[in-house]
Amino acid sequence: MEGLNYEADVLIVGGGLAGLTAAVKLKEEREDLEVLVVDKGGIGWAGQTPLGGGCAIYVPSDGVDEFINSIVEKGYGLSNLDWLNSFANSSEQSFMELFSWGLPFMKGPDGKLYLSSAAYWGTKNKMTSFVPHKILLQLKKLALARGVKILNKIEVVDLLKDDKRI
Repeated sequence: MEGLNYEADVLIVGGGLAGLTAAVKLKEEREDLEVLVVDKGGIGWAGQTPLGGGCAIYVPSDGVDEFINSIVEKGYGLSNLDWLNSFANSSEQSFMELFSWGLPFMKGPDGKLYLSSAAYWGTKNKMTSFVPHKILLQLKKLALARGVKILNKIEVVDLLKDDKRI
């Protein structure tokens, strides 16, 4: 890492779906912030998102309570209720926002976000699909267009601490 010197207000570790979405949202809300995303691999080709197979749970707003109760029951009470409530209550809005950004989720014949039944869970939740590397590369493009700096192939242990700096 010798010779690299970056300054940022916000450092995001991980260039997957969550990290890139966070970077784009930060720049949307605060254009003045310098945001740096570091990733151990190549964004779009490494991490958990490509391994996840391109399926995601979509919880419609009218199915939140049923979804939460189902997860708590199936998990024998071993669920983090704060996280579960946050996830379920923001699912529909979050997916609609990502879809509105032009991310390549599967679309139905009507051009809207394609949602398939996930009835095997016994709740109203749905599943949506995407091609993992395509959605990550599109998010990367959005982040760069908003001024986010991105570094690939950076291990967190390679970042040096100097006083209160990383």
